[in-house]
Amino acid sequence: MTSIPSAGYIIVGGGTAGLVLAARLAEDSEARIAVLESGPDATSDPRIQNPLAFMTLPGSDLDWKSQYPGRINDRTLDHPAGKLLCGFSAINGLVLTPPSPAAIDVWAKLGNPNWNWETFKPYLEKSITTPGWSESGIIKFIQPALAWYNAHPEVGYAETSDFLGEEKTVGMRSFTATIDPTSETRSSADSTYGAVARSRPNVTIVTEATIRRILFTREDGGVKAFGVEVYREGSLTTVEASKEVILAAGALHTPKLLELSGIGDKRRLETLGISVVLHSPGVGEHLQNHPMAVMPVPLKDNPALATMQPGIGALAFTRLDVTDVIDESAKSACEQVTNSLLNSANEGSAYSIIGMYPDKFAMIADIEILAGHVQAAQELLTSPSLEQFALAPPEPENTETIKTKLREIMASTAHHACGTAAMLPFNDGGVVDQDLKVYGTSNLRIVDASVIPLVPHAKIMATVYAVA
Repeated sequence: MTSIPSAGYIIVGGGTAGLVLAARLAEDSEARIAVLESGPDATSDPRIQNPLAFMTLPGSDLDWKSQYPGRINDRTLDHPAGKLLCGFSAINGLVLTPPSPAAIDVWAKLGNPNWNWETFKPYLEKSITTPGWSESGIIKFIQPALAWYNAHPEVGYAETSDFLGEEKTVGMRSFTATIDPTSETRSSADSTYGAVARSRPNVTIVTEATIRRILFTREDGGVKAFGVEVYREGSLTTVEASKEVILAAGALHTPKLLELSGIGDKRRLETLGISVVLHSPGVGEHLQNHPMAVMPVPLKDNPALATMQPGIGALAFTRLDVTDVIDESAKSACEQVTNSLLNSANEGSAYSIIGMYPDKFAMIADIEILAGHVQAAQELLTSPSLEQFALAPPEPENTETIKTKLREIMASTAHHACGTAAMLPFNDGGVVDQDLKVYGTSNLRIVDASVIPLVPHAKIMATVYAVA
């Protein structure tokens, strides 16, 4: 087996967050960083390079193929997650949307006073490059626009050019895609931050290295992570960290690894036969995501469609009158159901996400609100700008009919899992403090989507870049 050198900092996971962190830590020439990624290096895979191939990646060999089993009318829902160097930013739909200021300010209100829009915004600017907004960032994107853009004002929705949503979040906006406008290839964590990290002599990136558990020693007032147990090329080895172990394995794998290492709910760990290092009942809880529905529409034979590229073309954030779509019984049922992500003490076993929804949506309001947005989308298709393309725009349906369709076939989850090792006060179910350090440890941190205490209104990729 090829030896993996010990380091000052061990980063577990070479995904979206892990590569950002490696590049930033490497700015200190005295720091020694080892990035350990379970998946392969697929940097040169044409499916990754070609933005139009993104729809072939979920469910492929580059996907962990995680699932929510039987959560809506006994339907199993897929949750893609990147199983490769670069993580989900290599296989996602390339949508880049910053969180709103209000979405970040609420983190402070939840017990993290150092995290608010004013402190967070500079890190968005550091990570994203776009002419006219931020020239200092590294992730590049383009802004195409289609007839969808023009349709919204025709049915009463306003336009907004406020990219950050500081003045106005709601409204129609151009779609921003993580595509390098010069090379027309995917602009991912690997092609940007990963390239920087690989150019540094103080960074070692090792792929196909699966972390079995974090190793601890006891010290006054807590525990210290001194390394990790790694499975690679058919053998187990220990890699030591002299400064910190930092988890960047994502919202699904980070809490599982914590539990396998003995950090989690004491009763759960004892049931699984895992020795308890720290009792941390919030591990694996609070899984959050966005519900979504896809509404296929057959298209007319229109010459304007001949040059249209596949994929998402535009975005809009619209506000429904909540009092019209949520009754009191739904409001009272808005409770997040949470369970552990870990259902086996065998780190190599297949596992499923078992915490997001019960047999119907855990948050009944989700399906109510989603039905309202489906109605709004049906109305949008009757606008002059879109009617010229739609072969047979669906007739607007009543709420109950739409809700039935959502439960039976339409409803799914977005790929925005977060919150499973939340940055919250410990007594409120938190796993990390506002320095992202795991409670009870002196040098174990988490820097991926699992620390997000409340899912932002948008897709979480931009938020993960800024957090890392």
